[in-house]
Formats: sequence, structure tokens, C-alpha cells
Amino acid sequence: RTYAGFHLNDAVPGTLTEGTITADGQLVLRRYYDRDTYQVKYAYEASSSSISNLPLPPEDTTAYRYGATVTVKPDVSRADYDFIGWYSKGSSAVAANTATFTMPIPLNGQYVTLWGEFFAKSDVPFTIEHYLIGADGTVPTVPYDVDQSHGVAGTTVQAADYVLSFTGYVFDHADPVQGVITEVAPGLVLKLYYVPATYNVIYKYENGTLVPAGATNLTSYQMSDVPYGTSVIVGADATAPGYIFSGWRVEAPVEAVVTGGQFTMPASDVVLVGSFTARTNTPYRIEYYWQNANDNGYTLHEGQNLTGVTDATATIPVRTYAGFHLNSAASGTLTEGTITADGQLVLRRYYDRDTYQ
Repeated sequence: RTYAGFHLNDAVPGTLTEGTITADGQLVLRRYYDRDTYQVKYAYEASSSSISNLPLPPEDTTAYRYGATVTVKPDVSRADYDFIGWYSKGSSAVAANTATFTMPIPLNGQYVTLWGEFFAKSDVPFTIEHYLIGADGTVPTVPYDVDQSHGVAGTTVQAADYVLSFTGYVFDHADPVQGVITEVAPGLVLKLYYVPATYNVIYKYENGTLVPAGATNLTSYQMSDVPYGTSVIVGADATAPGYIFSGWRVEAPVEAVVTGGQFTMPASDVVLVGSFTARTNTPYRIEYYWQNANDNGYTLHEGQNLTGVTDATATIPVRTYAGFHLNSAASGTLTEGTITADGQLVLRRYYDRDTYQ
């Protein structure tokens, strides 16, 4: 007879293939069958064939009898990959992660193939370090901020995709520019470097206020591309003849606070404003001239040095002198004028002598 998974072994002691049928009915004929033996082979699925540095599949030289218990070899491993195995295909399939199975009759009649497959890990961590370079160009050794992300092993990621926003800084460069996610120590570390953003310092005279003639030209005061965090010295007071300057004050932003004549550059343009106030002690002079007794010329009789508000209008009062009368038409008469910052204003009145017979 034939039995699947068995083969006849007539050499087994006790085998009796023929005999005489005795009257007592004690004849027993016997045949013995040995179990067929098969091997187990381990192999990787074709989908894993492109993966480099895979360990060799296990070898198993044992001849397993049909129906025997087979202990599956341990799983293999490869960094950055998850392993699924070992399993077989077909009607007598061995499920993955099975510790043992009963040896079936292989489809090819020789061996059972157990397959394994690798899949890239989908949650491998990698690190992004953020460094803030100082205004003087100093590169810190310790990151200002550290982030951790996760991705599929073997995937290339771009450092620029992980740029963050830091007040007063702009992204400058990364090292490396890109990298491959891996769990192999030390893993992927992307280092991103930021430099101070630059802003302007703007000087101007306060809106709505008088800008006197001769006021300081502020072109040279303006500052551009000042790095965030830089210590900025406030410019010298502006000047204008005949005027007092208020000093520079910060119009915006509130973060810029002047202390000791300087401030730290914030993350925005800084506007400094100032204004002028006219001096109240700007000098001017009034003079009174009398007509000469013996000719038509005039001689200074008296004068007075006065002070007033720069650019205000000053007048010379009329005085009376016995024996004289005012001649408003006399050449050189100046009864009012603007008090100039240089103190050169001189107002004059002329008096003619009274005549008698």
C-alpha cells in the first residue's frame, strides 16, 4: 500500500510479506513504512533583495520526518528594519512568528521554504538642533533649542524643512543640508544655524515741530543693517543756532530702552526723534541816534543790549528827548525785526533836532 509521507521499508525486522495460511488462522503478514524526511530552507522575499548588508538566512541541515515537530530558527535583524518571518506559503502554511510547526509534505517533495521579509521602520527618531550665532559671529557649542522628529528609516530629509522662527534671527545654513534617517548610533542629527537679523536705526526731527535753519543734517546719523542684540550708541545731540535741542528719545519700539546713552538693538527698526526749542536769551540791540547840531549827519546817542526769543519779532520803543523829534523817515531806521540766532539784529531810531528862531 502507499501512504502520503511514508515509504515502504521491507528491511525492517518483523516484515513478513507472504506465508502459508495455517489451519489455526494464526498467519500474520506485516509491512513496515518509514516516514519520509524533508529539510527546511530559509530565504528572503524578493522585496528585500535590494536591501544591503542583510544577514545570511539561517541554515538548517536537519532531515525532519514527516509529522515531526520543527523548531523555527530565531528571527534575524537588520538595523532600520522590522523583520517579519519566518512563514511558509501554500496549503500547509506556517504563520509568521510561529515557534514550532509540524513537518508537512512539501509541495516540491524535498523541503519546506520559510520566508522572511524586511520593512523599513516607520517611526525612527532623528534630532534637529538649532544654534543661534552671536552678533560677533561666535558659534555656540550648545544648541539653543533641540527638536526631535520621526520618519521612515532610509528616507532622506531636508534640513530646510525644519527651520524654526526665533525672534531677531534668520536662518543662515544647515550642516548637513540633508540626511538619511537611521537608528544606527548616533542617528541622524541635523544642525541648523541662525544669524541675527538686521534692522535700521532711524533719526528724524519730531513731526509737527519747527526745524530751524542750520539744524544738523541727519543723513550721517542713519544706521542700516544693525544686527539684533547689538549695543547701539545714541548719536550726538543735533544743533541749530539759537535753539536748544531736546535730546534723542525713542519713538518706537517700546523694547528699545536707552540707558547710559545706548540701547540694545531689538527685533525691529528703531526710530529716534528730537525737537528744538528757541532760546530765550538770544542777544539783539537797540540804538538811538541824534542829529548833529552843525550838519545833517547822525551820531549814536545811546544804545542797549537786550535778549529775546530766537526768531521772534523785536521792536524798538519810541523815546522822547527834549529838543528832538522822531524822524521815522531817516535812512537806516529799523523799528522791528526778527531776532536772529547770530545775535546780529540791531534796531535803530533817528531823531532830528528841533529848530528855533
